[in-house]
Amino acid sequence: MRFTLSNVPTAIGLLAPVWMSLLNFPMSWSSIAKYYASVLALRHVLLMKKLSSKKDLTPVLEVISVSHYVESVRWCMEHTGVKFREQRDVGILGAFAFGRMVPQLHIGASTLADSKLILRYLYGHTGDEFYKPTERALELEKKIDRLGLHIRRWGYYHLLREKNGFHNGLKLWGLYSAGIPLHQKALLLLLYPVLRIFLFAILGINKKNAEISYGILNEILDEFDKIVTDGKYLLGGEKPTFTDIQFCSLLCITHPLYTGGALTPSTAEVTKTASPVMQKQMTELLERPCGKFATAFYDKFRKPEAKL
Repeated sequence: MRFTLSNVPTAIGLLAPVWMSLLNFPMSWSSIAKYYASVLALRHVLLMKKLSSKKDLTPVLEVISVSHYVESVRWCMEHTGVKFREQRDVGILGAFAFGRMVPQLHIGASTLADSKLILRYLYGHTGDEFYKPTERALELEKKIDRLGLHIRRWGYYHLLREKNGFHNGLKLWGLYSAGIPLHQKALLLLLYPVLRIFLFAILGINKKNAEISYGILNEILDEFDKIVTDGKYLLGGEKPTFTDIQFCSLLCITHPLYTGGALTPSTAEVTKTASPVMQKQMTELLERPCGKFATAFYDKFRKPEAKL
C-alpha cells in the first residue's frame, strides 16, 4: 500500500513501544504483544471501512517513473482494454521502508504485488489468449527476468555512480515527475544519500559487477537474437503476446515512446547524460537483431492509436 500521510498514525503506533522502551517505560512482552495486536486490528477495521465506502472500484496500478516491470503491465492492460487508474509513487521508498516493489495492482481489498502475478490474474480475468502462460512463455519469462537483473545492475552503475549520478537518481526516482505526492518527494530529498547506499549494497552496484553483468546480459541476448531471426514474434506466432511486451519494455527504456511517451523531459533525458562507455554499449545493444526487433516493436505498437 502507498505510504501516505494517513499512514503516519499507524507508523507512530507501531513504533510507540520502541520509543517507550528507549525511555525506560516499563512494558512486559505480553503487554507489547497486546498493544501491537490492537493497533493492527484497528488499522484493519479502518481499512475495511474505507474500502466499503468507496464508490469507485476501478483497479489501481501503483507505479514508479522508470520500470520495465511497470511498463509491461501498463501496456498489457491498455492493449487488452482493462480499465485502471495509476497511482504514482517514489518507488525506492517502498523498497527501503517496507521491502516491497512495484508494480502493485490494488483490486478492492486485494493487492497483487508482482508483475508476473498481475499478468496471471489478467489471464484469468480476461480469458484473453494474449496472456496465456504457455510453457514456452514461462521459459522466456525466466530469461527476461534474469536479463532484467543484469541490465538494472549495469545501468544503475553507469547512471548513478558515474558523471551526474547524484542528480540522475533524483530524476529516475520521480523528483520531477507529476502525480507523486509532495511529502514523498520531500522524503526522497531527505533520505536520498541513505537510499543510494542502500541500493548499491542490495544490488551490488560497482564497476566489477557492472562489467560482469554486461557480459551476462549479452550472452542472454545471444539467445534472443536467434529467436527473432525468423521474422516472427517471440513465441513463434503471427501475433504478439505479453512475452513480446515484457522483452521490449526491458530493452527500450531509452525509446521516446517508453510509457507511451508520458515521461517528463528531465527523466527521459537521463540516459543522454550517461558516460561515453554506456552510450557506446547502449548503441551496441540496440544494433543487435533483438535490439532492432524491440525498437521496431515500440515504433509500430506503442503509439496510443496503435493496435497489437
